Amino acid sequence: MTEIVTLPKPPTRPLFTRLLPAVFTIGCLLGTLWPGHSGQLFGIGAVVGVWASFVFVGDADPSATWWLCWLAGLPFVWWLGRLLDRLRIELPVWLLAFVAVAAVAAYALVDHEGDFGAATDRHGSLLALLVCALQLGGYGATLLSLAFGAGRESRA
Repeated sequence: MTEIVTLPKPPTRPLFTRLLPAVFTIGCLLGTLWPGHSGQLFGIGAVVGVWASFVFVGDADPSATWWLCWLAGLPFVWWLGRLLDRLRIELPVWLLAFVAVAAVAAYALVDHEGDFGAATDRHGSLLALLVCALQLGGYGATLLSLAFGAGRESRA
């Protein structure tokens, strides 16, 4: 009699399940300190949870209700981290994508205003631009890693 033998997959490590919520939490806290242009950069950076601020509070500044944005976005970010762990994405791949997307986001934020001085004047400080670019880098790295991991799994 012939049996199909399959090797069990090793258990998933909870690397991104812990890393992505930590990055999101740090980004929300830093975005509260440097919200940029009346909280608009905070809203862009905390986009996965900013909807809760508008649903439950109204048209208030989202950076004033950062805890609500954080609570609303945390389960979604945890779920994305779980997906990355299940696809066994390596940390160097995510970090490379993080640096690349954050650099492109920083360039786009500065280039949109025309020059560096105008961008920092409009958004309040260089730190506000950097915090937003780093948050966008985290989202972009996660999406690129998910696409890379899903493509790698479909070919295997």
